[in-house]
Amino acid sequence: MFHRSLGMTISEYLLPYRLGISMRMLREETCSITEIAHAVGFASSSSYTEKFRKQTGMTPRQYRKRK
Repeated sequence: MFHRSLGMTISEYLLPYRLGISMRMLREETCSITEIAHAVGFASSSSYTEKFRKQTGMTPRQYRKRK
């Protein structure tokens, strides 16, 4: 029903929200990237890094160093 209404899965809908929270955490927190990945709902840091890179064009580590 969700997919039919919005044309996307719940995961696709939540991904930008979760990545946005993680970007704030990368800027403001000193947690490890693995801790941030788990905090925003990713099962592994490698999955998180893959999605992050696809969305932003950089890794979470590169993003953190940019601040």
